[in-house]
Amino acid sequence: MNKFIVTGYMNGNPTNKISKNGKSVTEFRVGVRKNHPSQTGRKTDYFNCVAFSYAADYVYKYCNNQSRVSLVGSLEIDDYTDKNGVKRYNPKFYVDQAEVLNTTVNAGDRMEQAEQPQEPSGAFQEIDPDEVDLPFI
Repeated sequence: MNKFIVTGYMNGNPTNKISKNGKSVTEFRVGVRKNHPSQTGRKTDYFNCVAFSYAADYVYKYCNNQSRVSLVGSLEIDDYTDKNGVKRYNPKFYVDQAEVLNTTVNAGDRMEQAEQPQEPSGAFQEIDPDEVDLPFI
């Protein structure tokens, strides 16, 4: 089973494009901090991430630089030989599910402003029980 769960911080804003078959594709990087017992301080691992369709739209709309995110998906490692003949490995995280744990205040033009809750218009209004069908009277 190839199931990968990451919680980390976005490193830059996500980029979005539409594939040839009309599906949304969003690419981004996530940094995951970890403690190393053999070293002093923290180390950060960076993952190149790709999301498709609904997950792509969600990440692009609600995430930005420094958003804290939780991602679920699979890890694939592409290998290639560079121009010097050295074999290189490029891990890529394919996101199936994404959740924003927090975001910075200004998420940019992509993020729609959330609707503000409606304030009550006044005091409570009396209801005549004879005019309304109430199940508990």
